[in-house]
Amino acid sequence: MPPRRLLFLLGLLAAACSAAPGAGADPLFQLGDRWALVGDSITHAGAYQYYINLYLLTRHPELAVTPLNCGIGGDTAEGANARYDWDIAPGHPTVATVMLGMNDVGRDLYGPAGESQSERRRANDLRYRSEMEKLVGRLRADHLRVILLSPSPYDQTARNDTVAPQVGVNDALARYGEFCRELAQRRGCGFVDLNGPMTRMTLEGQRRDPGFSFDPADRVHPSEVGQFVMASLFLQQIHEDREVSRIEVDAAGGRPGPCSRCRIEDLQASPASAAFRCIEEDLPFPVPEPVAQAEVLTGFNTALNQEILRITSLRPGSYQLSIDGKPAGRFEAGELGRGVNLALLPGTPQLAQAREVAATERLRFDLTCRLRTVALLHQFMLRNALPYDGSAAAVEGLRAKLEALRVEGWPYIAAFDRYFAEFKVLRSQGDSVGREVDRLTELERAQARPAWHRYQLERVTP
Repeated sequence: MPPRRLLFLLGLLAAACSAAPGAGADPLFQLGDRWALVGDSITHAGAYQYYINLYLLTRHPELAVTPLNCGIGGDTAEGANARYDWDIAPGHPTVATVMLGMNDVGRDLYGPAGESQSERRRANDLRYRSEMEKLVGRLRADHLRVILLSPSPYDQTARNDTVAPQVGVNDALARYGEFCRELAQRRGCGFVDLNGPMTRMTLEGQRRDPGFSFDPADRVHPSEVGQFVMASLFLQQIHEDREVSRIEVDAAGGRPGPCSRCRIEDLQASPASAAFRCIEEDLPFPVPEPVAQAEVLTGFNTALNQEILRITSLRPGSYQLSIDGKPAGRFEAGELGRGVNLALLPGTPQLAQAREVAATERLRFDLTCRLRTVALLHQFMLRNALPYDGSAAAVEGLRAKLEALRVEGWPYIAAFDRYFAEFKVLRSQGDSVGREVDRLTELERAQARPAWHRYQLERVTP
């Protein structure tokens, strides 16, 4: 990596590491949890939840956590309260994460066109605070563990010739985040700060590249890189453990060292070789290539993805490591003595297994995003006093309402045309999509089960 690029990434990492502490030492997720992700479009179709659930599948397969996508595009804290009884509570969640604010803030009230809108801004701020208080109260009354997320940033500083910035939006979102921090402390909830560290990382990046942004398309919705950054910050702030496992062998003594999250059997070792069977409780996280930049920005592998193999008391020289008979890498005795992070080796069977889990989880996640179209239109129909009973007449009423809005020049009609088309497809498929989500959930849990592997280490050069 070029030195200038390395310094750039290290600077962003330093900015991220200055984030405030998060949700406390107790584990957020517990056995059999049903996890409601309450939010707006950034949650509705946000890959941050895919990455967090993939982490849970690979790191905590025994917990069998069920994620419940409760995001709706365009929603607010007030909207989340309005749909609580028919959209959130029926999933019987035991834990909830809440990230709202991007729509509550009223982005059109900021920038040059909104300079005289201070009263409306103040009204929005008060409404957000009141509705968040109400929402947290309902979740806590239903005995859920709750963690509040500060809103992800609105990028008001990137050089972007396509979308003009509405300056002031992110300042308001930062205030919302501080309110969420205070609310969490007061109501005994957890808190994760996304806005603070991501804003600092953005500004640091823009000092070197004015066009750098986590939200390059519209300043609002994080890209895949931004979504991975969100997931990484979340996991680090809820104090997840850095180690996948630690496999240690004293080659000269022919005995295991202080291992963790694994079990070794059939060990045969000498100062020039080692062979053993090992089963690890967890899998390494398969960081995909498109978000490799985000991994470096947040130090994900260092902080959360340490699958350490340490073999001590070896003679000097180079050694070939094989796992299940396939080459995994060549290392010097000193490297092995210090410890090698297997999670970074592309050819291990553990990483191949984790990638299978990732592919299944991506399919499951994509289907849950499709299903949220039904909830989005349900909310739209309720707001417009349209019947919602699944009948052909109700669907016709929705179509007629959209046609009327088209005539009025409603700015969101193109998006709702897409939602309506998807809604009709889902309606024709009945419960089949939901059943497929359930099938994929069971499949990915089976794919993540620990497996035994055979390790072989041979000295290849003096």
